[in-house]
Amino acid sequence: MGLVDFTNPAAREWFKDKVKALLNQGVDAIKTDFGERIPRDVVWYDGSPKLSMHNWYTQLYNQAVFEAIEETYGKGNACLYARSATVGGQQQPVHWGGDCESTFNGMAQSLRAGLSLTSSGFGFWSHGIGGFEGAFPDPAVYKRWVAFGMLGSHSRLHGSTVYRVPWLFDEEDEKNGVALVPGQTAVDVVREFTKLKLELMPYVYQLGLQPHVNGTPVMRSMFVEFPDDPACRTLDRQYMFGPSMLVAPVFTYSGEVSYRFRCGCAIAA
Repeated sequence: MGLVDFTNPAAREWFKDKVKALLNQGVDAIKTDFGERIPRDVVWYDGSPKLSMHNWYTQLYNQAVFEAIEETYGKGNACLYARSATVGGQQQPVHWGGDCESTFNGMAQSLRAGLSLTSSGFGFWSHGIGGFEGAFPDPAVYKRWVAFGMLGSHSRLHGSTVYRVPWLFDEEDEKNGVALVPGQTAVDVVREFTKLKLELMPYVYQLGLQPHVNGTPVMRSMFVEFPDDPACRTLDRQYMFGPSMLVAPVFTYSGEVSYRFRCGCAIAA
């Protein structure tokens, strides 16, 4: 494994120059993958403790890339798609949930992780729609995940062995003898929820300002929005998409979902 020693100012600038070369070709943002697999026997340029660098390295890594983007495009115009984070990472958005299983359980675990992150001062969170690990995802899981994934600030279809484009999932259903019902195909679901998100963009844009203006995350645990309601403290399968929309993703083949409703919320289940 080769690692850039970001505690070395010269190495940091060398890496930033590599990033800037991509930006100068027209790249708008950088996905900073990994950053957490740090060997324990590394000797760092500035003498940093070996064990503490497991957490701190990712901050130096994301910080360097974020700075390169700001130095190229100007302050306020930098955006990452970062996998790992620690204290201070709130200053370099956006973060996503990493490589999760392409199952309903993986989907629920992703939501739980996202709520944990946004409850820790991070304004934005995303995830790989459809899941990343495993064999070809079940089309039923994919369609439910699309609905979940479009109701967030940043939506990305992402996978490992199979592209997460919707027509492949309709082809998989046909191959398995599943009749394609108009309005319920993967292509239809992606189209419908993409249209919904486009219609919501004025609302989403206003939500995107709130982490900067008042420190409020776009995607919120129920207890963050309703701190005086004890029942909201353990809800980890629903969330508030801003102050006005309650989202309760479906994690079952049956389509059944239970959620706690609060007056004044629009519902997207």
